[in-house]
Amino acid sequence: MRSEKDNFKNNTACTGQVSRREFIRRSTAVAAAAALGGAVLPLSAAESVVTVNGLPASVLGRTGLKVTKISLGGAIITDPRILMQVIDRGINFLHTASNYENGRSIETFGKVFKTKGYREKVILALKDHPDKIDACLKMLNTDYVDMVVPPLTSMEDISDPRLPESFRKAKEAGKIRFLGW
Repeated sequence: MRSEKDNFKNNTACTGQVSRREFIRRSTAVAAAAALGGAVLPLSAAESVVTVNGLPASVLGRTGLKVTKISLGGAIITDPRILMQVIDRGINFLHTASNYENGRSIETFGKVFKTKGYREKVILALKDHPDKIDACLKMLNTDYVDMVVPPLTSMEDISDPRLPESFRKAKEAGKIRFLGW
């Protein structure tokens, strides 16, 4: 009979997912480490905890970006105070789009990023076509986004030959760091 530990190792190795029990165990270890003065304690010889701002975090794919496991999608965010509080509490992975709330969400992000230091605290993902990057950057009050996730709703969108070229141009101009799918 397999132990829970063996099941966890097999499940995470195959799916990359963490069980609820393991998430709680890791979160408790992070909280304990924070209570001990911010030290990060390894969970085992082969595993260590990744944290950002004292919160559990992960490395995002091959980007090397360390993002909090709790993120904020800006689909309904229109109050700058909410966004500022999320950032002040340490959440660093945010996402918005120019069409969320008829443009009010991206405008809210832009208002917050006018406040000194807020843009530098976050990893910002934008759900829009790279061709629209200049207008989005203007609304966001920033020079770049960390990631663009094109709104792909059909096979035609995925195979659009303009997508790789527009991303390449924006990346070379320093406006986009990564392309997400």
